[in-house]
Amino acid sequence: MAMIAGLSDAQAVLRANISPRAAHIERLESFVEGTQYRGMPDWFEADVQLWKKAPCISYPIVKSAIDSNTDLVLADGRFPAFTTHPDEDDSIFDDAGLNTEDSAVMDRLLAGISKQVRFKSACREIFSSAQGAGSGVAMFGVRAEKLFMDSTKARWCVPTFAHDGSVDTLEISYPYLEEFRDESGKWRVSAKLYRRVIDSQLDTTFLPADANTSGIQPIWKRDPLQTFEHGFGFCPVVWYAFMRGCSAVNKFDGQAIHTNYLDEVRALDMALSQRHRAALYAGDPQWTEIGVEQGYTPTGKARGMAMPATAAGGVASASNPVTSGYRDTSRVTQGRKKSPGDVWQYEAPDAKVTLHTLPGDALTAIDNHARDLRIKLAESLAVVFLDEEHVSSRGAVLSGRALEALKSRQLDRCDQYRSDVGDKLILPSLDMLLRVTKKSIESGRPLRLAGISKAFPILKRFDIADEAA
Repeated sequence: MAMIAGLSDAQAVLRANISPRAAHIERLESFVEGTQYRGMPDWFEADVQLWKKAPCISYPIVKSAIDSNTDLVLADGRFPAFTTHPDEDDSIFDDAGLNTEDSAVMDRLLAGISKQVRFKSACREIFSSAQGAGSGVAMFGVRAEKLFMDSTKARWCVPTFAHDGSVDTLEISYPYLEEFRDESGKWRVSAKLYRRVIDSQLDTTFLPADANTSGIQPIWKRDPLQTFEHGFGFCPVVWYAFMRGCSAVNKFDGQAIHTNYLDEVRALDMALSQRHRAALYAGDPQWTEIGVEQGYTPTGKARGMAMPATAAGGVASASNPVTSGYRDTSRVTQGRKKSPGDVWQYEAPDAKVTLHTLPGDALTAIDNHARDLRIKLAESLAVVFLDEEHVSSRGAVLSGRALEALKSRQLDRCDQYRSDVGDKLILPSLDMLLRVTKKSIESGRPLRLAGISKAFPILKRFDIADEAA
């Protein structure tokens, strides 16, 4: 795309239509995806100050921490089970209470819903994205006579909330680049705007519009092919603000786990990149020659690298022999032969040849610096990486109790995350799925869901927050 006409102008328009909030979240997500240095000068660029270069190593410590937390909170064997306790008869306490038979029916319904919408996978995906962006979004509905649970990027979304904290409307909008051919048939690129609004009655997608440098919104027109009336009477969206805690009234996002540690992540990448560069230089030592004329070669000229060509193409073999080769002739190499059998010979008696190498402990200081930064970041993120040096000591494998003790800090933090995601994502999502199921059946919308015929009379006995909404 870099060679397409109009790219720089389109990118300027794109930036003009990204809100400060969206830009902030996009920066947070770039540290998860490893794209935070995109656009900076190359690490090996000679004429650029060190701190202005893009590190050649982008260590995914944030992504590793998020994956580790997600595994500890919502992995198989740790994901919470859902039940209405068929072994208990609640009908003796409440007219709407479930007896043992009704509870068994509801448990089968919950299991069918969970399987149909890929509930576990969806919750893990949203929990992971919320750790990296501060918020996660879950959208629900019926598609092709089946329930669905979708997600999208929080930075594209702006929710409004009802008095009870539920989502009243959700607007999804963002600028994007679109490639097209102009009248002459040449490829060009322009900036477009996408917009979708979900409320209590409609799911409306608008036709793409041209973006402009002023950031002023266009006159939107509905896309009739992507607009429909769901008629639920509530907005089928759950907004999950990760570990939001106490926040200003106009703030609806949570706190990404690495929000306050971006500089430390970059410092670690810089240290690892410097170590990498030093190791490369040490691995390919520099020769110097003293008392030798400029351009003198103590051996015959070495041949440049060539790409072999076979009769039928592909890998050479007995039935597909090498017939020719391709050599780069665009530049003349001044290489010299270098092998155990090639001796460098000098006629000048005062010629001196030196091979410059780094001493054995040359990388120790920067290696220790990188390790220290990684440890501090892990402590700040409350994640414990069980490297080989932690798992074993002098050949003795640590016991499960010892490993648990090592992971105690992260386990304690994940206990907090488990309560947060359970109360703010999992339970509201299950409630939303039951509400969507009930409303769909009541409106006569076909729904292929095992056990719904037996479960619907039970659902009708409960006001699943409809009247409250």
